[in-house]
Amino acid sequence: MKDVVIDNVIKSQLVEDYFDYFESRDISALSDMFADDICLSDWRNETVEGKEAVLNVIRVLYRDTPTQFAVNINHLYEDPDAILADVHISFTEAAASTRIIDVIKFNKDGLINSIEGFLGFQKSEK
Repeated sequence: MKDVVIDNVIKSQLVEDYFDYFESRDISALSDMFADDICLSDWRNETVEGKEAVLNVIRVLYRDTPTQFAVNINHLYEDPDAILADVHISFTEAAASTRIIDVIKFNKDGLINSIEGFLGFQKSEK
């Protein structure tokens, strides 16, 4: 089988889709985007490996975040090896927001195989 080359335009669109699915809490669509060997690392120095483990982290996040939230991409930075997403998350009912920087990498099949999250600022909008 011939290796698939995924250019940054396609990767950027996949990252936008990822955040759309994340915001709408579409676990099935997220699952379809993830490689079986995906690795998720966050700013608390927690790392989980494997698709089901990553999906479980997201499920817990949804469970623990009952309020609606909006995800807005401030900017996508394209690198040959990764897409860096500067993202603003607003929590509707809590009147708070968070800035996240995610470094998202893909495997040769165009599936997300790594997400490294870095916490920016958090502020209350009250």
